[in-house]
Amino acid sequence: MTASAKTAAPRRLLTIGAVRRRLQEEFPDVSISKIRYLEDQGLLAPQRTQGGYRLFSEEDVERLETILRLQRDEFLPLRVIREELSSPSAAKTAKRRSAFCPPGPTTGPSSTVRATSMSRQPERSSRAMASRRGT
Repeated sequence: MTASAKTAAPRRLLTIGAVRRRLQEEFPDVSISKIRYLEDQGLLAPQRTQGGYRLFSEEDVERLETILRLQRDEFLPLRVIREELSSPSAAKTAKRRSAFCPPGPTTGPSSTVRATSMSRQPERSSRAMASRRGT
């Protein structure tokens, strides 16, 4: 297929239900309301039909997968995910991560980052315990 044929082909857009079904295997707890919530939080911006229906491009679905993996594997809050995705190097990093770490329940976007964030968990826990005790 030539480059001009690729650009001439219409982009396939998915409804929110089709997106949920597509993600169901890797993210069994994902719901339509969660996808809507992530849009309300400014993390997703799908196209809209004249009737108001959401239409997700392949890039939107990839971004959603990245968000869900960062939540599940890295335990990152949405504020941090939003900052990460809005940084200029985010697109390159996300593509690099998906090329080297195939998606799956045991491998997230970056096992190195996961190991780093997990090594910080005891530190966070001790700080949380100290704050609860009032020290």
